[in-house]
Amino acid sequence: MDGRDTCGNYGLSGDYLRITFSKSKMMFARTPWDKGDEIMYNMKDSTIVTAMNGLNYVFQETYYDIEKINSTDLILKTTFKGKYIRYFFRNQNCFTTTATNGIYQFDNDTILIIRMPSPHRKGDFYRECYSFSSVAERFMPARPIFKSDMFFHEYLGFKMTFDETMEKNKLSAPIKVSFLVNYKGIVSDVQILSHYEDNYDESIYNLICSTNKKWIPNIISDSGTNVKMIFTILLLDRSN
Repeated sequence: MDGRDTCGNYGLSGDYLRITFSKSKMMFARTPWDKGDEIMYNMKDSTIVTAMNGLNYVFQETYYDIEKINSTDLILKTTFKGKYIRYFFRNQNCFTTTATNGIYQFDNDTILIIRMPSPHRKGDFYRECYSFSSVAERFMPARPIFKSDMFFHEYLGFKMTFDETMEKNKLSAPIKVSFLVNYKGIVSDVQILSHYEDNYDESIYNLICSTNKKWIPNIISDSGTNVKMIFTILLLDRSN
């Protein structure tokens, strides 16, 4: 309310968030084409009480007081980490949510892949892979979701091969990639948008192709619509 950036269960102030209501469920979505994660609720006077109410040690937002509701606006008040926050929603009918040429575009976070020598065995290495989208506080991942026992950034990091000629302790040039995911999770049209070195570009390209049918898209649209995924990948080979 005082104009400062704040955070809730579903991201930062400037992040996209949509709530869709049915009779007994509310669906939270972080992208326009996502069906969203379902949460059961019931009404008590002018308060939306979720199924997690009373479990504050796990979930922060367990209820939503309705402060305003009309045909265009909805204001919900709740608590997050002991502080009151408000969500200001606008009826989605006020916006155009259709895809352009059958494609929704999703600019993902930068992935950082670091290779470091093992402190226990000479000649061995291990990987550390980072992506903001995996931070625990942002627990509701936007679709498409990578269907694996690893996060997508871990899959890339642990599968790719580092070239010994790579300059140590210096970030690579960004490798920016895009690819399409359809309603069946099929990957197509993989493109390298910005290059680093041919061997690394090719490794990233092949690894993305290998994720075919490993995505859960949950797209709100007809079967002809694709989601365009964009990732920026940085590499770092540390000598110590």
